[in-house]
Amino acid sequence: MKTETNHAIDNGRGHLENIVDLFRQYQNADSHDMQETIQNRCHEIPLSIDWRSSGWCPVGQNTCKPDEGQILLTTGGPALRILVDLSQGYACDPALQWQDWGTPYYTLSIGKEEWCDIKMDAEESEEALDWFVSMFWWGE
Repeated sequence: MKTETNHAIDNGRGHLENIVDLFRQYQNADSHDMQETIQNRCHEIPLSIDWRSSGWCPVGQNTCKPDEGQILLTTGGPALRILVDLSQGYACDPALQWQDWGTPYYTLSIGKEEWCDIKMDAEESEEALDWFVSMFWWGE
């Protein structure tokens, strides 16, 4: 019996494991310099950080507020991003998503249940993703 590897899920798992590892290192850092080094490593990971607004803005006025943001981690087939809600004024509810050529983005499920895409502790993963997205400035 042949089992196929889903490279998108493997890619997502690898990036999530790296983020969780950086989160643990940050929590256990014994100096400000070590924390700063970890923050710098986080800033080197994304390919781009973008936000968008779903509302209309008057021409010549920059009054639109961002509703949604993304941290692009990889491109191509498969692409990987972290999508965040910015409607509260800060990044929250991060979702790890992959997309392959010609397909819509798919949110990866994280947990220890059999049906989850990535078998990891959901609570720690969510805390690590929240921490990671907070490393970036979401202003204009």
